[in-house]
Amino acid sequence: MMKNSLKSKLLEKFVIFVVFISFISCTQSMKDPDVLRVRLASEPASLDPTLAEDGASLMILNNTMEGLYGYDQEGHLEKRLADQVEVSHQGLEYRFWIKKGALWSDGQPILPQHFVLALERARDSRNLSKLGVFLQVISSVSADQEVLKIKLKEKTPYFLKLLTLPASFPLREDVLAAHQGKWPEVAPVTGPYRVVSHEWDQRIQLERNPLYSGKKGEVRKVDFLIVNDESTAIHLFESGQLDVIYRIQSLELSRLKKKGWIHSDPFLSTYYLAFNCKKSPFNHPAWRQAVSGAIQRKEIATLLGTGDLPAWSWIPHGLEGFEPYRDPKSVFTKSIAQVKRPSSSPLEVDAGFDHQSKNFRIMEKVQSDLKSTLGLNLKLNHMDWKSYLKVLQTDAPAIFRFGFQAPFLDPIVHLRVFTTSNLYNFTGCSSQRYDELVSQIERLESGQIRESKIHEAQKILLEQEAMLVPLYHYVSHSVVSPRIHGFRLNPMGMLFVKHLGIEQINR
Repeated sequence: MMKNSLKSKLLEKFVIFVVFISFISCTQSMKDPDVLRVRLASEPASLDPTLAEDGASLMILNNTMEGLYGYDQEGHLEKRLADQVEVSHQGLEYRFWIKKGALWSDGQPILPQHFVLALERARDSRNLSKLGVFLQVISSVSADQEVLKIKLKEKTPYFLKLLTLPASFPLREDVLAAHQGKWPEVAPVTGPYRVVSHEWDQRIQLERNPLYSGKKGEVRKVDFLIVNDESTAIHLFESGQLDVIYRIQSLELSRLKKKGWIHSDPFLSTYYLAFNCKKSPFNHPAWRQAVSGAIQRKEIATLLGTGDLPAWSWIPHGLEGFEPYRDPKSVFTKSIAQVKRPSSSPLEVDAGFDHQSKNFRIMEKVQSDLKSTLGLNLKLNHMDWKSYLKVLQTDAPAIFRFGFQAPFLDPIVHLRVFTTSNLYNFTGCSSQRYDELVSQIERLESGQIRESKIHEAQKILLEQEAMLVPLYHYVSHSVVSPRIHGFRLNPMGMLFVKHLGIEQINR
């Protein structure tokens, strides 16, 4: 065992060294002080606005494409390509006038018809758009030369927020036709930057879009370097090969803070454990409740030392319906006593997670808590991210970890995750009453009535059915070079390059 462990550690160090050297060699020519170099933790799943759903894809698209609406750095909703908006008294019909003179990066005018194409494509079930599913609330979309008209199936108070999703960004028929119905990575854009090259699993290069009608960014070029390993990314940063590592989860956080390189922002995301309700013993709610009560969430937050906040609420702080922390053990005392196993006959269950050092630490702590409190042995099984996603979608482990962030400022996305038919509900759990509440919440304006229904839905989710165990709400930490000014991630974790200043500083 010791030999295998030593070999594994030596192999890991060798891989980090090889990747480090390869990135240094491929960035030697990048001496231009106007080039911003940002780490991406993974290859984007898709740069097609209709299909994009992962963080890496959204980061690129939020800097290259704009739609009718967007969020600023503080998380405020603002008009982008929408110049004027009219909403019917019933809230079922919207009319949008597009900003005059707005152009694609190839000089073509941005027309209302381009939004019709995008919205119809996103609503087409054949495109398998997980974010586009929110646009199913649209009953029809049409346009003339000046006005985009959208009719909804039912009143949706947060509808304008949906128009910040990439699935609603404009598309062009001529571009799709030239690429067999697919949206190319190097395509005309509507945002402040455009993709000029994409070296698979290495880098994506952007440059300023000279025809962008909004605020022009000071940064002329951007290199998004794809570095899977966080230790390698830190080496590259310290050698001057990277300027930004956003949303870092490194164990070296305290060391980097002392150097003055860490920038922290709120982040509307929850790290959680969930159960496969079809697998024993978690096909019984009492077991799920007992596990929720046994895990020491405050101790996990302390162990990480990253400022992340221990969670009771599934809804993150900053969204309607958030609930302050409660002691889970006091809520589930009866269930813990009911299922506790004698130490002589422990029960063993599989626990799955993706391969990151932070996840190892968390799952080992959970393993210890459940063994000491419930006599439950967790068999830890880790895998790479893509393999892990496939397992969750086909046959989720008895208990598994995941994280979920809000793509726009409303709790409905989090609430929808655990409805019966949602694509992200890997649990196999369902509650008819919960589904009914979420359906009602979708149609309600923000306020006391809506918030009370959100609290009722969370009670079903977290206590009665105990489908999941929120562990903590993220705080986003980024490593930022002193030569970068104005850095900020908005509450959805997005970096807008056009707001950054950049200068040459020897580190």
